[in-house]
Amino acid sequence: MQSAHVLEPASADVLDAVLQSSAIAMFEAYGVAASEATPASGTRLREFAAIIGFSGAQLRGSLVVTLDRALVEVSGGGQVEGNAQLDWVGEVANQVLGRLKNRLLQFGVNIDLSTPVAISGDDLASTVRHSTVVRIVNLETIHGFCSLFLDYRLIAPVDLTDEAKLEVSVQSEGELLLF
Repeated sequence: MQSAHVLEPASADVLDAVLQSSAIAMFEAYGVAASEATPASGTRLREFAAIIGFSGAQLRGSLVVTLDRALVEVSGGGQVEGNAQLDWVGEVANQVLGRLKNRLLQFGVNIDLSTPVAISGDDLASTVRHSTVVRIVNLETIHGFCSLFLDYRLIAPVDLTDEAKLEVSVQSEGELLLF
C-alpha cells in the first residue's frame, strides 16, 4: 500500500492560485471576464457539470467543474445548443486541467489527463467527502458562476513553493512546438 503524503500549506495555497488563474485564463480566452467569487457561491445549484480525471507519478485525482447555463452559452461563443452544450462543458474542464498541467510541469509534476465526462440536469450540486483532499475555487462572471473542485491524492511529495519556477514562461495555449 502506498503511503499518504500531505501537501504543505504553502504549496496548497499555490495550487489554489494556479487552479484559479488557469480557469480565469480559460474563460478570458473566450472573451468572458471571470474573478474570484465568495465561497457561498459554490453552494449554488448548477445546470451543467463535467469531471475529468488525471494521474501521474506524484499526483492523481479528478477535477469537477460546475457551470451555470448562461455561462456555458456565452463562453461557447453563443453557438452552443443541445448536445453541443455537454461537449463544451467537457471541453471547459479539459482546458482548465490542461492549463493546470502546464503550470505543474514548471515544478516537475507531470500528469496525464483522461477524457472528460459532462452531465446536465436541474439543481446539480457537488458534495465533498471527508476522506479526500479537495481544493475549491469559485468564480463569477456577469453571465453566472463556475465552481471547480480539485480532488487529489499525493502519491509522492510535491513542493510548489519555488517562486522562481512560477516566473518561468510556459507554452502558450495553441502554440505549435516542433521537435
